[in-house]
Amino acid sequence: MLIPILLGVTFITFALIKALPGDPVLSLVGERARPETIDSIKRELGTDKNFISQFIGYISLLSKGNLGRSYYTQRDVAQDIIEKFPNTVKLAFTSMAIAILLGITLGFISAKNKGRPTDMFASLIAISGISLPVFWIGLILIYIFSLHLKWLPPSGTGDIRFLILPAITLSIPAGASIARITKATMLEIINEPFIKTARAKGLKENVILFRHVLKNAMIPLVTIIGLDFGSYLNGAVLTETIFGWDGIGRFTMEGIIKRDYPVVMGCLLIGTSTFVLINIVVDILYHYLDPRIRVTKQYN
Repeated sequence: MLIPILLGVTFITFALIKALPGDPVLSLVGERARPETIDSIKRELGTDKNFISQFIGYISLLSKGNLGRSYYTQRDVAQDIIEKFPNTVKLAFTSMAIAILLGITLGFISAKNKGRPTDMFASLIAISGISLPVFWIGLILIYIFSLHLKWLPPSGTGDIRFLILPAITLSIPAGASIARITKATMLEIINEPFIKTARAKGLKENVILFRHVLKNAMIPLVTIIGLDFGSYLNGAVLTETIFGWDGIGRFTMEGIIKRDYPVVMGCLLIGTSTFVLINIVVDILYHYLDPRIRVTKQYN
């Protein structure tokens, strides 16, 4: 299904971009440029043709593995993406690791201490993490740790010091979602008959929670983790823009602002491909996490 999905996303994105107000040529040369110059550049870029002709031309380029060239830099879009994608991967992995550690820990503590002050405190943290806007979290962290304490750089791409603030900012909403799903799933599993059987056999509560409850709670968690990780690899536009992180998200934003259509299309296609592939990995993980899927497959 990857090919029809990519074709559908390409067509819809191409149509929406062309429907946007503004002309990339005017953004490139300015509104005071001579009409002859504007017409010449439009012919050179191919934007003087009708929508169908432009779309067919773009699909022809894609079939050759070519994402086109930037209107502004004349650099190959694929080359730019290859250079920036590792930064996004680094940010995505770090953010996801923090989110998983934070979310599962909070969710586990909250489920284990249901109705107690510890549960209320953990739930308050999770609700706050989901409710607070990402850009607000990022600006607050910059104000505290960069401007006030001067511990970390406010923006840029470099060593681990530049990675800490954007990774924390990006991990908070995902960690909060993981915490809430962990708690809800664990509380649901605790009431299952096999947990009552485990208690009747005399197993310790911590053994039951870790070996039986948390293990079975991983199936819905894998879904949310996969979706969040796929969106991170697409490029966290707000986070990368706020912190000046040189990744796919910031590259996409620059392309949108400049009406650099090949850049926007290239980034979105790479993002879509990554998202679909991550979902395929999640489906494969289901096979190993849930024995019922293997049994059903063998039965069929």
